[in-house]
Amino acid sequence: MTEHADRSVAEQIEYRRNNAVDPEDFLFEAEAIEFDTVDDDLTLTDEFLEAVEAEIETLLDRGHSSADVARLFSAREAETHVADREYLAYKTGDIVRNWPSEEALYFDLAVDGALRESHADWEAVPPRQRQRIVQSLRTFQDECPFCAGTVGVSNDKVESCCDENLVHVIHCTGCETRFFEFSPGSVPV
Repeated sequence: MTEHADRSVAEQIEYRRNNAVDPEDFLFEAEAIEFDTVDDDLTLTDEFLEAVEAEIETLLDRGHSSADVARLFSAREAETHVADREYLAYKTGDIVRNWPSEEALYFDLAVDGALRESHADWEAVPPRQRQRIVQSLRTFQDECPFCAGTVGVSNDKVESCCDENLVHVIHCTGCETRFFEFSPGSVPV
């Protein structure tokens, strides 16, 4: 699991080049997504969603840990800890990784666990790409796995040190859990 952290920068680049996957093909092969002909879009399969929900239940019962986050990023557990921030973040080695809510972290960890069960090559996918894949699957939800509320998109203004910015927020309209935030120009249409 931590073999990625032991590689030189050149070896890591070569590893990413050799082990990168086409996310859509990989998720179809893992039977995590399917094409929904009604909505003319990709959606999570019922079986994969059930596996994710079971993983979430397990995580909610025991809580998340540095070991869970380290596994997601193939980082050393000893170098993975909660970062001192005003928002939910973990530091893995020299990198700070953040989530818009604790539920988003639980969702990512649950997807990671479900993909480990459904695809033997998940561990070989470069850690940065694994993160992008699990993060993107947060946007595939129509129903909140925490309260069964409707997941929708809203526009919010957020303040930084110097400015106010508009962001789109994918969130549950029931429990207000934030799953994903992005600025309007950051996602191609």
